[in-house]
Amino acid sequence: MTTIISIIITLGIIIFVHELGHFLAAKLMGVRVEQFSLGFPPKMISKKVGETEYMLSWIPLGGYVKMSGMVDESMDDKPLTGEPWEFMSKKYPQKLFVITAGVMMNFLLAFAIYTVITLWVGIGEIGPAKIGSVEPGTPADSIGLLPGDLIVNVDGDTIPGWEVLSGYIHDRPGEEVFISWQLCCHHGAEKR
Repeated sequence: MTTIISIIITLGIIIFVHELGHFLAAKLMGVRVEQFSLGFPPKMISKKVGETEYMLSWIPLGGYVKMSGMVDESMDDKPLTGEPWEFMSKKYPQKLFVITAGVMMNFLLAFAIYTVITLWVGIGEIGPAKIGSVEPGTPADSIGLLPGDLIVNVDGDTIPGWEVLSGYIHDRPGEEVFISWQLCCHHGAEKR
């Protein structure tokens, strides 16, 4: 159940940001927005503010922004009047901007999420399990590990990288773990 709720929330955020892109671009270009909906009909709740009806609909698999003067899937038979606030009255670059704004907003969302995660967690280290520093009094210090040493294997298993090594050791608190490592180029040969 948690997975389904997580998927709905994630999709909801992606859809909201996408449709918000279309909405903001339309408003910026002077296009009248008739409806802004998260989800597809039937309508669950709605509220009209100004010229726009904001809706939350029952089918959470998408959303839409209905603009004046735009022929869409619903095939409304409202005739185009040529009013300046209609989508079809706008110049080609303006229409292109409104249409692509959803994708641009999703790109910006992905960039923002990646940036926040990178700033919060850091960049994952790819490569061998190489010792960066050794704090005095730690188990690594007591067995003679030095900065620059390379962990070769743990309990006879080859270690592909630092993340695997860290997870392996943290999963065994209080247990004895056998580590083989290669001394840094200025320390000598392999040690056990």
